Amino acid sequence: MIGHSQNRKDTTKAQLSRMQLFSDQGRYHDSVKIGLDTLQHYDVIIPQLPGKAAITAELLKTKAVLGKKKTLQLYNLPEMDSPENLEIMRLLMHTIAPAYMFNKKLVFFIVLRMIRFSIK
Repeated sequence: MIGHSQNRKDTTKAQLSRMQLFSDQGRYHDSVKIGLDTLQHYDVIIPQLPGKAAITAELLKTKAVLGKKKTLQLYNLPEMDSPENLEIMRLLMHTIAPAYMFNKKLVFFIVLRMIRFSIK
């Protein structure tokens, strides 16, 4: 199926299916690897084992983007409507569940990235 995909969107759908299959089989590392590898096709680079420095940098970037925005300002942000950005968010969301099973630091890193990505 992946070899026959015509575009990145089709490839992403196929990879999401593989991720679900691997998660269902308890192959969480494989599922996460597929998610992170697929994100690279969108120029989203996330380390599989983020260290303290990477997490701290991501946290500082997120704090900078949030700035002093009030809750209402965040609530009133426009909805994400770019098909590519929605695919990226879908990949990030589907990567969190298997990552939770073996690497809580990666989950935290992904959540921070999703926050920043949502505010852009």
